[in-house]
Order: sequence, then structure tokens, then C-alpha cells
Amino acid sequence: MKTTLLDRAIAYVSPRAAYFRARYQTGLNAIRNYDAGKIDRNTSDWVPINASPEQTDANQRPLITARARELERNSDIAESVVDAIVRNVIGTGVKPQAQIKNTDGSFDETLNQQLEEAFETWSMPENCDITGHQSIYELQTMALTRRIYDGEIFALPTMMNDKSLYLPLQLQLIEPDLLATGLLNAPGTNNVILHGVEVNKYFKPQAYWFQEMTPDGFITLNARRVPAKNVMHLFKKRRPTQTRGISELHRIMTRLKETGRYLDAELLCREIAACFAAYVETSMPAEQVNTLRKENKEKPTKDLVPGTVTYLSPGEKISTAQPPASGASVRDYTEVELRLAGAGVGVSYEEASRDMSKSTYSSARMAHLADRRTFIPIQKYMIIHLCRPIWKEFVRACVLKGVVKINDYWQNEEKYLKCNWIAPGWAWIDPLKDVKATREEIDAGLTTVADKCAERGDDWRDIFAQLKREQDHAKELGLNLNTLANKGGTLPNEDTKQSNANLGK
Repeated sequence: MKTTLLDRAIAYVSPRAAYFRARYQTGLNAIRNYDAGKIDRNTSDWVPINASPEQTDANQRPLITARARELERNSDIAESVVDAIVRNVIGTGVKPQAQIKNTDGSFDETLNQQLEEAFETWSMPENCDITGHQSIYELQTMALTRRIYDGEIFALPTMMNDKSLYLPLQLQLIEPDLLATGLLNAPGTNNVILHGVEVNKYFKPQAYWFQEMTPDGFITLNARRVPAKNVMHLFKKRRPTQTRGISELHRIMTRLKETGRYLDAELLCREIAACFAAYVETSMPAEQVNTLRKENKEKPTKDLVPGTVTYLSPGEKISTAQPPASGASVRDYTEVELRLAGAGVGVSYEEASRDMSKSTYSSARMAHLADRRTFIPIQKYMIIHLCRPIWKEFVRACVLKGVVKINDYWQNEEKYLKCNWIAPGWAWIDPLKDVKATREEIDAGLTTVADKCAERGDDWRDIFAQLKREQDHAKELGLNLNTLANKGGTLPNEDTKQSNANLGK
């Protein structure tokens, strides 16, 4: 127990009183405190201070971001862990499925198709990206990647005055480095600027203050104010008053760096162990050895090559030096580190390492299903905070440019913004069992074809349309496609071994 100045003063005046005071304090601490709140010899250096999110993060955020980017450049383990999330959440892209309905409740297939086709055209790099490099799906991948490494990313829909563009809308991604962190108060308001984010008394963002970057990489001092309604700020919010993000690798960052150092040291140890050195020992004085060599016209052997036969002078012998190899198990160590690194971001060891050598079918299936519980919420986050705002600006641009004709759009905007987003799904682990289970779920009314197609990342309308085209073409050729779509029966069992197509009927 730590003593205060008061305790020392009481002990100086009355040791007896100080003794009883210390006993009572110890008893009270034992009764009312948690073990986790004790300060003893084991936890004396663990006394953190509570603070607001920005007070906690602001000072270390730039260094943490820089370290995360260094790991991105140089750590294959970091790339493996992050890529496991990105490829499952975004994959080939989160795609829109327009859901506009007529007044009678039926889908307006014509308008929905027009918007989806227009989106595919606009999604090309030259149309949607302000830099002209990436498609909309590649921008989705970059946005999530930067959210993980940097902790946050900003997306700005920008209206461009360029008649050569398919639509006047382009998307600009802005890194957090461009936030004007030196500003404190918003002029003309009572709002406070927390490291570039202008908030009201409820910590609700009102605007973002961005600095400009010149093409040669210099950041100007002039800051422009962008209203919050025009900014998509992607970050993982953990506390109610949090206004900015921090790298999602912060928990495992030290582990990743130390693992890389360990592997480098292990490699160096193996290289040293692989070296073979030999040296000559002699009991004769150096002058005598040199005299003998001159008389016999011998040169000392310095290099060993296969087939070398060397005659030694009298009194000489050869000894070898073999540095000991490391006895540590690299495989076991890296496996543990990968498991912990994956756990730190919510993915399994198998997903992060793609190592299935120690997995059974059941364990791999359970790990895969658990990983989906990590990926699905992130997919929904990206849909809500990135995809839907982009769709809103896209539909508006289509109406303004006349790509689609909607006379009452501005009177019924919400009606024309209805859209589902199809995220990439996952292949079946056991196709036969999963197909049977899916069919039974549909037959029992527990799910729909649309939901099951969405789980696999497919659009049910595209599948049905393709099936219809195949059936029509088969009829033209005199074929009868024996598929579930047209026979309406149960799945063929393994005994019947029904063919998927009966030719010549």
C-alpha cells in the first residue's frame, strides 16, 4: 500500500495512530475493492488514466497510423490478416439491386433495369473515380483497407463540371492526413473542432475541415470546410463521444512487428548455422612454419572445394567450426502468433493463414461459420455508410443528366432510392448437403430464393432471367432441360442418379 504525505505526518506524530490507520485502510481495500482494481507489486506499473476518446487517441494516432502503414508495406503476416477480411467482405464488389415498385406493389422492372445498367457504366474507373484509376468496386476495397490500416477514411461525392463524363458525379477518397488538426473553434459558431472534425455539444459532426495537398505531396495551410452531410466518414466507433478512428491493427501491431523480427533473427541464425569453416592449428612457432612453407614452396589453403586434398606441414592439424543451429520451433511459434493476430481482428487461424493441415472438416466448417459472423456486420456497415449514400447521389445524377426519366423524382425521392445491395457470398462447404438443406428451407417457408441467392452473392432476378433464356433456347433446339426450375419436383437422390439434361427429347 502506498503511503501519502498525510500518512507519514501521522506516523511522525503518533506511530500508534498511523499503525491502526494503515490496518483499517488495508481492511477496507480488501472488502470493497475488486482484484482488478488492486495496486500491488504486480500491478504497480499498471495505473492508466481515464480520458475522452480524443484525449486518449490524438497524441498517438499519427505514430500508430505510420506504424500500421509500415506493416502494410513490409509485413506479410499483416497483409494476410487484413486480406482475409477484405476478400470476404468486399471480394469482387458489393453490387446494387434496384427495388423500385409501381403503385400496385409490383416491381418496376424497366426502371430497375435502367438504373442497374447505368450503374455498371458509371462504375468504370474513367466515370466514377476522380483519379480515373479505380472502378467503384475497387474503391470499395480501398475504403475498407484504409479503414483497417489507417483507422478511418473519408469519401466525398463530387459534382464535376465536365460534359465528357457519363455522369457529373465522381467519388473522391481522402486520407485522414489531410484533416486540419490545428483548428480549435469553428468561426461564427459555438461548435468545437476536434482534430479536424467540427462537432456540436452532442458530439455530432457538423463539418470536416480538410487541407489541400499539392501533386508533389506538400500540404497547404489553407483549410476548407465541408458539411458533414457531404462526407462519408468510415471508422469503427467504440465510444459514444468518439469522433475519429484509430488503426484497427493497434492491438496486434506490436505482435506483428515482433514476429517479423523473430523470423528475421531465425533466418540469420540458420544462415550462420549453414556456414562451414575450417582452421589449421600448429604447435610450431610461426617463424618455423613460414620457413618450411618457403622451402617447400607451399601456399596456405584458404578455400575448401569438393575434391580438395591438402598436405599439412609437420605439427599442423585441421579443426572445423560449426555454429549451433537454433532449436526453437519456428512453425509452432508462428502458428501461435498467427492465431493471436487473427483473433485480434476477429478471424480464425485458418482464414488468416490458409493453412488447413491441422483442420478437420467439422473444425474448418465451424471456423468458417464463425468468421462469417465477423464479415457480415462489416458488410452491413459498408452498405449503410458507403454504398447507400453513393447510390443516392448516383440516382440524383442520373435524373439531372437525363439518363433515366422520372417525372416525380423530387416529390417522391425515397421511393426511387429503394435498393438492395448484394455482397459477395461464400461457396458451399458441402454442396450436396447444403443444396438439400436450402431446398428444404425454401419448401418449409423459412427463407426465400432471393435470400439464398444473396447469401451466395448472386442476384435472383439475373439467375431466373438466365434460366428463362436457356430454356427458350433449349426448346428451339428440341431439348428438354431437366432442372429444378422447370420440373418443380424434389431434388434427385443418389439412388436415381438423374441426369441434369435429357438430350434428344
